Amino acid sequence: MSDSWAAVVTRIRRLQASDWRLLRDVRLEMLSDTPMAYVESLAAARRQTETQWQERAATMSGDSSITLVADDGTDGSRISGLMRVVIKQPQDPSEVLQAMLISVYVAPEHRGLGLADQLLDEACELAGSELGAGLIELGVHEDNARAKAFYERHGFEYTGGNRPYPQDKSKLEIVMARRIQPPSGPSQETKGPGGFIDDLAAALTPGQVAVDEPTRTAHAADQGPVLDLQLPLAVVFVESVEDVQHVVRSCAKHGVPIVARGAGTGVSGGAHASRGCIVLSLERMNRILQLNADDETAVVEPGVVNADLNAAAAEFGLMYAPDPASYKMSTIGGNVATNAGGLRCAKYGVTRDSVLALDVVLADGSLIHTGHQTFKGVAGYDLTSLFVGSEGTLGVVVGVTVRLRYLPREVHTVAAFYPDFRGAAAGVLAVGKARVQPAIMEMLDAGTLAQLDELYGSDLGERGQALLLIQTDGFGAAAEASLVREVLAAGGASVTAESNAEAERLIDMRRSSRGDEADTEYRVGEDVAVPRSRLVDYVAALEDMAVTHDVQLKVVAHAGDGNLHPTFWVDRVDMHVDADAMSRLNKALDDSIDAALEMGGTITGEHGVGQYKLRWLGLEQPGPVRELQHRVKELFDPSGIFNPGKAI
Repeated sequence: MSDSWAAVVTRIRRLQASDWRLLRDVRLEMLSDTPMAYVESLAAARRQTETQWQERAATMSGDSSITLVADDGTDGSRISGLMRVVIKQPQDPSEVLQAMLISVYVAPEHRGLGLADQLLDEACELAGSELGAGLIELGVHEDNARAKAFYERHGFEYTGGNRPYPQDKSKLEIVMARRIQPPSGPSQETKGPGGFIDDLAAALTPGQVAVDEPTRTAHAADQGPVLDLQLPLAVVFVESVEDVQHVVRSCAKHGVPIVARGAGTGVSGGAHASRGCIVLSLERMNRILQLNADDETAVVEPGVVNADLNAAAAEFGLMYAPDPASYKMSTIGGNVATNAGGLRCAKYGVTRDSVLALDVVLADGSLIHTGHQTFKGVAGYDLTSLFVGSEGTLGVVVGVTVRLRYLPREVHTVAAFYPDFRGAAAGVLAVGKARVQPAIMEMLDAGTLAQLDELYGSDLGERGQALLLIQTDGFGAAAEASLVREVLAAGGASVTAESNAEAERLIDMRRSSRGDEADTEYRVGEDVAVPRSRLVDYVAALEDMAVTHDVQLKVVAHAGDGNLHPTFWVDRVDMHVDADAMSRLNKALDDSIDAALEMGGTITGEHGVGQYKLRWLGLEQPGPVRELQHRVKELFDPSGIFNPGKAI
C-alpha cells in the first residue's frame, strides 16, 4: 500500500452508533454526488435533526445490519467509503437466510482504486460469518452495465427477477444474488491461488510464470503515481499468441483480472496491478514479423521496442513516425494501448494515425484481426481505432501492422531563446501564422532548462528563460527553417541555427526533460492539451496557479499540437510532506485540469487516463458518454477481467 493511500484509507471497520456525525457527512456527500442513485433526496437528508441522525446510526450499526466504512484509521476521520447490507429475518426457520445490499458508496477521489471491491468482499465475508449459508441479494438498474459487471466479478448472478426501479418507475431494476457460506478453513488469500497458478503453468514452459515477490513487486506499477499498490498474483511472460490465448482462457475460467504490460514506461497508472490480478508481460513477444519496404508497412509483435522498429526501418530509408520521449524503451504494444504521441506527432500524427491493423485476443481467448494492409480502407466499423487507446481494457493486442514514413534526408533545427515562457508560446502561434509545419516544435520553461543544465552541464539557462526548439525536415527543410528563424527573431527571440550534432543533443535533452524520477503522489506530471490559440493563456494560468498554491512547477510542451506537460510538486523534508502541502498540490492539479477544459482542451493528450486521471474524466465526458463506453467494454469483456478500474 502506498504512502498516499495509507494516509487516506488504512482500515475497513463496522460503523458505530457514535459515528453519527461522520454518517451524516458522507450521506450528504452521497446524495449530492449521485442523487439519482438513492431514494432519499438531499433536501430531506439536510432537514434531519441531530437526534434523527443518531437514531439512524444506531439502526445501521445494530444486529440487523452490516454497515462497513473505510477511513484513515484515526478517530473522527472522514469516511471514504460506505457499504450497507441489511439482514432479512425469514418468517419460516426453514427458509434460506437472506441479506440485501442496499447502499454502496466510494468518495470520488478513491474511485477506481479497488476500495469498492474490498468493501464488498468484506461485507460478504461478514454476512457469511453472521448468517451462515444463505444469499445476498441486490438490485441493479437495467442499463447500468458497469455495475452489473462489477457484481458479476464478485460472484453475483442474475436471478431472473426484476422490479420497478425506485427512482424511475418506467425503468427496471434487475435482481442479482450471490450465495454466501460460513467460514470453513483458510480463505482463498490465505491458502493461495494454487489451483489457478497450476492451470496457468500447465501449458507454459518453466520460467514463464513468476510468483516470487521481487518479480511481482517489479511489475506491480508503471511510472505513474501509485495510489493503491497491489502485488499481482503472478507475472506471466508470454512468448506467443497461443500463450496469450491460454492465459486469457485460464483467467476467464477463474475470474482473475489481467493487466497487460509492455515496458512499464506509462505515467498514468494504466499498467498498475489491480487487486487479485496477474500481470501479462508482453516484453518477450518482440519480433518484427514483416517489413515491406515497397508497401511501406511493418508487422510487429507488441513487445517490439519503438527504437528497434525505427532502426530496422531506417535501413530501407523509412521510419516509424510516432516517437514518444520513451521511444528507446517503450514498446509498440504499449504505444498502441495509450495511443501515444511524441515529438513528431504535430506533423506525422499520433499512434492511431500509423496503425493499419491489429491482432487481438478477446476475453474468451479467441483471436480476431481488424483493419487492413492498405493505407485506405473504410469497410465496416473501424474497430482498429477503437482498440488503439483503449488501455488494455477491451482485449490483448498481440500483433500490430503499422504504416512507415519516408526517413527525411534533410533536417534543420532552430533554437529560439526567450526571456519568458509566455513569449515562447507566442512564438508558436507566429510560426503557425507563417504557415510552416515543423516536424518538431517543443517548448521548455526556465525550470526545465535549469534541470537540464544540472544533468548535462549545459548553459541553456544562461541563454534564456524559455526555449522553443523547432525542427524542419524533408527537401524543403532549409527554406522552412530560414522562414522560422526570421519569424521568431521578429518576435524578440534570440535565434540560433544549430549544427547537426548540437541539434541532436538538444532533441535528446528534450526527450529526457521529465527527469529520471517516476511520478509520485508528491510530484505529478500532467498531460493536458489545449487549442494552440490558447497556449499563451494556459501558460499564464499555470504560472499563476504555482504562485497561488505555493507549489513548484516546470513545463515542457509539444507546442505544435498544444499538448503540455506541466509538472507540479511539493518538496519533502526527511521524505515527509505535511497535509497542507498535499492539499495545495492537489488544488493546483485540479485547477490545471479545470483551466484546460475551460479553454476547450482535454485532460490527457497522449498519456491516457489510466488509473490516476479517472478522478477528472467526469469533468470532460458527461454521464451518457461514459455509460456508452461502459456498454462497449461490457460487450468486449463481459466479465470485466481486462484491466479493471482503468481508462473509463
